[in-house]
Amino acid sequence: TPLPGPLLHVFILFFVVACSWPLTRMFVVYNVSSGQKRNQFKYVFLAFFLAFSAAIIHFSPMYTGLGEPFPHDILLIITMATLSYAVIKYKVLEIDTVVHRTVLWVLTLMILILPLGLVFGFFSNFIFSLPSIILAALITGILLVFLKYYNYLKPRIDHLFRRRKYDYQDILVEMPSRIGSSLDLKLLTVNLFKELKDVLYVRNAVLLTKPPEKDEFTEFSSIGYQNLEQQSLPKEKDLIRSVANNAVKWLAVNHKVLEKEQVEVDPQYAEIKKDALDIFYKNSLELLIPLTIQDRIIGVLGLGKKENLQPYRIKDIELLENIGQQIGITVDNALHHGDIVDKERISEELRLGRDIQTSLLPQISPIIPHLILEGFMQPAKEIGGDYYDFIKLSDKDDLGIVIGDVSGKGVSAGLCMAMAKTAIHIFAKKDISPKVTLNQINKVLNQHMGGEKFMTMLYLIWQVEKSTLKYSSAGHEHILVYRKATDKIERIQSGGTMLGIMPDINSYLEEHNIKLFSSDKIILYTDGVTEAVDNQKKRYGLDRLENTFQKHRDDSAKNIMQAVKEDVYAFMGTFPQADDITLVVLEAKE
Repeated sequence: TPLPGPLLHVFILFFVVACSWPLTRMFVVYNVSSGQKRNQFKYVFLAFFLAFSAAIIHFSPMYTGLGEPFPHDILLIITMATLSYAVIKYKVLEIDTVVHRTVLWVLTLMILILPLGLVFGFFSNFIFSLPSIILAALITGILLVFLKYYNYLKPRIDHLFRRRKYDYQDILVEMPSRIGSSLDLKLLTVNLFKELKDVLYVRNAVLLTKPPEKDEFTEFSSIGYQNLEQQSLPKEKDLIRSVANNAVKWLAVNHKVLEKEQVEVDPQYAEIKKDALDIFYKNSLELLIPLTIQDRIIGVLGLGKKENLQPYRIKDIELLENIGQQIGITVDNALHHGDIVDKERISEELRLGRDIQTSLLPQISPIIPHLILEGFMQPAKEIGGDYYDFIKLSDKDDLGIVIGDVSGKGVSAGLCMAMAKTAIHIFAKKDISPKVTLNQINKVLNQHMGGEKFMTMLYLIWQVEKSTLKYSSAGHEHILVYRKATDKIERIQSGGTMLGIMPDINSYLEEHNIKLFSSDKIILYTDGVTEAVDNQKKRYGLDRLENTFQKHRDDSAKNIMQAVKEDVYAFMGTFPQADDITLVVLEAKE
């Protein structure tokens, strides 16, 4: 048994290192793969393990001095069987591609390498008698000729072999479905370029898209320009940047392919000739294909020359015009898919924000002596700016009642509302008067909002021992009080000025008291109630609110709130809610 020399050690080390890199890359892809692709990798890994095991067994006698522990030929047979099963069952390799490459190399060997071999056979003595420098130069020259010949031969063999797989009618029907299986525009473009190279042998191509609500075309993706740069062709693509370009206008109106050769010689293109040729030459393109949907142009596909330098035929042009219309739909779907995903993400974030804001409102009405409370808030958008709350004060039975309305709607109003809630909970616990509390909240909002947001607020303290509401208002709506003794409703103008506009509003604030007797009731509301609008743009108004209150005056606080809510929404009908709607109903009891 021969003993291993140092070169064998080097070879084995090189083999292990060389195999480790592709295996590592394959394992990374395997981890993110699924379905058939994952099964493909499993069998490739198994085949590699079997082949590697066969190699170890084959070389083991050199290190152990013993015979092979197991015939390595059997492992090689199992390896080939495993790969064959993977090819048939899971399509690890495309058979036509394997045959195609085999044919390419066989033809190359037959046409170039075999003749060279014959020459070397007849003139070997002369060739190997040449000085080493001349011999090296000769071999280098032969390799360069071989590479040039291979590049020349490849597209022609491609044309002869792969063209059988494709039929123009099949392409017309199947290409959009083949490239459109994904709504990822990047993946879609990769598939599109691959199809174009396989079918038409396109050397370079560029896709320009006009995103929704944009006026400019921008390059989304390109292929083949790196090779063009190496051939001293334009190094920077001067792409279409404006829909005002005359060539783009022509594409948008006519939905026809623009061909460079036709534009150069046909008088019908005189008006767009300058702009079109500018695009063609600066971008190394032969065709401009409009990607359209209905009457809109949403993209432009530019194709360069073919690898075999054959011109585009009339059949090619007709095919590409039809494909452009079909691909336009696919590209448009992909363009809007990103917007849809973004909107869904934003919608989910707003829904979460709404849930958080709802959790800031009272979840249940507190039970306190001599007063029943009910509250309701319905934002016009996902996140609203209205606010109501019930705040337990110190260790007494007294209760803070607050209702407020931030200017505007949406996220900024919701943030202002959350800030106001935090502030009022801090200051209300200090057992200070409603007027002082509102002035302190005003300072916080003014400092952090800088006067850009303002808020109306009504803050009341229910004094259990006195059965009295002490309150102060910062520009909020009227207070409606139903008196059981007189069977009438009083309107009380709350007064004051809004929070957040100026640093100090103490001089604008006042304090008042409302004495309540058994069965007296109060409605507090925001302007989303009185300013609700119907289909004729009429407002709900304070009078209607008062009439509804009067009609249900003998109902419980909960039923009064429900009746007002139902009446407001019945009044609006199908007209969308324009502002947040908030109600708080109080009922005094013995």
